[in-house]
Amino acid sequence: MSILNDTADFHPTVSQKIGQRRGLTSICSAHLWVLQAAAQQALEDGAPLLVESTCNQVNQFGGYTGMTPADFTRFVRQITAQNGLPTGRLILGGDHLGPSPWQHEPAESAMRKAGELVQACIHAGYVKIHLDASLKLADDPSGPLSLEICAQRAAWLAYRMGDWALGVYWRVGIDYVGAHGGPHTWRTRETQNSTVSYLG
Repeated sequence: MSILNDTADFHPTVSQKIGQRRGLTSICSAHLWVLQAAAQQALEDGAPLLVESTCNQVNQFGGYTGMTPADFTRFVRQITAQNGLPTGRLILGGDHLGPSPWQHEPAESAMRKAGELVQACIHAGYVKIHLDASLKLADDPSGPLSLEICAQRAAWLAYRMGDWALGVYWRVGIDYVGAHGGPHTWRTRETQNSTVSYLG
């Protein structure tokens, strides 16, 4: 069973469905002091701790931290355990997983590497996956990347999760202002809907 189900009392989606307004802080850092402070705060709050890595930060080639997803999992688990946080209160996730680190490569190779990264994250114990295939790649045509291409690529990444996706909470889209140009709130919503249609 997914840890996200085990921590249903704190799950924002579950809370919203029963009329409670609640969120879960996501820590996207590989810094020792940040992770120590986050673990201590989670203990004080009696809440789970969500720690995420981005595709540039951590990937199968090391990213800018020099860590693979498996390395990151070990690193975070060691720090949180040393600070007294029970294993069952730690949630690991991947934020904006996609071809960003390889955007200067052709789509075929960039997307293949992005798919390998998603699989590596799930194998390493990540249970929250955010797919973001909105970046233009080296052989994309000029102009803004179409929603259709974004959705097709996100659907392909979701497909690459295969049976490993069972028990994994995942979402698709971009969710920050100023990302890659365009009307972002609308773009995210339409990309999510289009991806679902591609997945059937």
